[in-house]
Amino acid sequence: MSKFIEASVDMDDECSRLTISGEIDLNTIEVLEPKLEEMLKEDKDILIDMENVKFIDSTGLGTLVKLYKDQKARNRKLTIINTRVNVRKIFKITCMEEMFNLGGENS
Repeated sequence: MSKFIEASVDMDDECSRLTISGEIDLNTIEVLEPKLEEMLKEDKDILIDMENVKFIDSTGLGTLVKLYKDQKARNRKLTIINTRVNVRKIFKITCMEEMFNLGGENS
C-alpha cells in the first residue's frame, strides 16, 4: 500500500474529532498514532470520521482496538462514522462492527 494518509484533529468541550483521509496501514500508522495520543490526553469522547479512508489493514485495526480499550477504561466513547462500504466490510468480517459503534455509511 502507498504511504498516503492525512489526519486532522478538532476538539470541543465534549468530544475530540479525528478526520482521516487515505489508507491506514503498516506504512502510514506512524502518522496516525501521535494524533491518537494527543486525543487521549484530552480525556474526551472520540469521534473518528473515516469518509475518505480507502483502506485499512490489521495494523490499523489493532491501533483502533487499542484506542477502544483505552477509551473504555476511561468510561469514554469511541465512535467511527462515514465508513466506505469496503472499509465497513473489514470491520464486519472481523466482528468489530458493533465494538466501534459504526455510524453512517458511504457507498
